[in-house]
Amino acid sequence: MALIEAEVPINELDVYGDTASHIAVRMARTSILRILIRHGADLSIRNSTRQTPKDLAKSI
Repeated sequence: MALIEAEVPINELDVYGDTASHIAVRMARTSILRILIRHGADLSIRNSTRQTPKDLAKSI
């Protein structure tokens, strides 16, 4: 929530090419992922390994 309250762009990439959605999936934080989606997270963004958050979820 701090990212949203600070108005950080929700689809910003980190140094690994991950968005907050990628990280939430990797950490199995479904409640955070739901919040990100409600605030406009783009689940089609691919990270540096060409994976979307959905791709990551399938591999866990």
